[in-house]
Amino acid sequence: MWLLSWVPGQGSGRHDHGPSSGVLTVLEGELTEHAADGPRALAAGAQRVFAPGYAHEVVNDALVPAVSLHVYFPGLTEMPMLPRAGGQNAVAQHSARCAAPVQGPRPPEHPPLVGHRPAGIRPAADGPPVARPPPLLESAGG
Repeated sequence: MWLLSWVPGQGSGRHDHGPSSGVLTVLEGELTEHAADGPRALAAGAQRVFAPGYAHEVVNDALVPAVSLHVYFPGLTEMPMLPRAGGQNAVAQHSARCAAPVQGPRPPEHPPLVGHRPAGIRPAADGPPVARPPPLLESAGG
């Protein structure tokens, strides 16, 4: 199960859900789904149900944020990115740019922060670290 927030202009890229079926529900705002049968506006409350192999792209074309809930069965284990209509695969192009060798000097290597814990974060007695507020300082005048 995924709860996603979408800023204006944000999109998923064209993808399918591997062997998983799913349902997408818009909880707040409006999203646009681009699929083989064309674009579809999805307002708050709208749902889309899909079978394995269904390819689409979801985009927030609005000027305000949106929120959606995604449930998959079996649980989502893969989400192959696909070329957009017209053959352009923006995700692959972005990945190729990011994988290109860095030009110029490299930044210095930093040693790992083993055992480092930011101030105010202490391990709970029976679980993972939790944030606790720092102790209050008493005033000098009492």
